[in-house]
Amino acid sequence: MGENNTILVVGGAGYVGSHTTISLNDASFETVVCDNFSTGHRVACFGTHLDEGDLADRVKIEETMKQFNVAGDVHFAALIEAGQSVATSLPYFQNNVAGSSINKIVRDAWVYAIRNHWFFRRVCL
Repeated sequence: MGENNTILVVGGAGYVGSHTTISLNDASFETVVCDNFSTGHRVACFGTHLDEGDLADRVKIEETMKQFNVAGDVHFAALIEAGQSVATSLPYFQNNVAGSSINKIVRDAWVYAIRNHWFFRRVCL
């Protein structure tokens, strides 16, 4: 990845995202945790930097990528509560599929020449 070693961890305040952030930090990466805290927890943020935001806010994501000169991103953001997804499936579909937060971050990353992406999906539809 060259000299810049800053990784944007989207959804980094959740269980898997926070542990990934710790591992990236241990491997000498700079990390920027971006989370809207709808299901994540502030105490679980171990990034070098915290940038509270939502993938739906494209301007915020663009600003974050520019500000921290992001070289790669890891994507964990999703709604995952199985019981709630059965009772009220539309918000889960809109967030995890139709709203396609993955498409948004890839599009923004492309603009800033970020070519290293890792996506992890364990979501409810």
